[in-house]
Amino acid sequence: MSPAPHHARLITLRGSGRLSRRALLTNLGTAGVGLTILGACGGSSDGAGPAATASDEPPSTEAPTSAATEPTTTDAEPESETTEPTAAPLRLQHVALDNVSAYVLLRGTEAAVVDTGRSGSAADILAGLGAVGASWSDVAHVVLTHNHSDHAGGLAGVLEAAPGATVYAGDADLAGIQSSAELQAIGDGDEVLGLGAFNTPGHT
Repeated sequence: MSPAPHHARLITLRGSGRLSRRALLTNLGTAGVGLTILGACGGSSDGAGPAATASDEPPSTEAPTSAATEPTTTDAEPESETTEPTAAPLRLQHVALDNVSAYVLLRGTEAAVVDTGRSGSAADILAGLGAVGASWSDVAHVVLTHNHSDHAGGLAGVLEAAPGATVYAGDADLAGIQSSAELQAIGDGDEVLGLGAFNTPGHT
């Protein structure tokens, strides 16, 4: 089966807050994916490491001092008498897979995997889950940014480890993705873990 054309739609997730351009570039580095987390959290460097913990301190703007990966954690805003309780903080873990990336998102005890790399990437994704204190049993969502073998090729292995996960992809890619689970279209206005999704055409 030939890969999807380069004009396949990508899925981009965004939060409701704002993140400065400098902080975004510092945190995401050179990872080339169709995933942008704006305001909810920033990316982390390659590798795996201990999970970060939430604190009341403002996020640091300094570059990482070691190669160890620290998952990014966003803090819930303080509650006031006039506001409802905020959602659990979102944590993001970058998973380096050769020349592509996957991401693990964790909010509370519910996790999402964004992209699955090539076939055989499940062990690396599991390490990313462990870095934020999660496991396969926490994975409720798998988001595929687009149907290329280096982004969706590891889906079978991920679903074998997390068979109850819901799999999302852009409507234009659904027909070309082979999955043991039913696929759900995702696009403008839809949400996963409280992050809004929107379609971005082209291989960006």
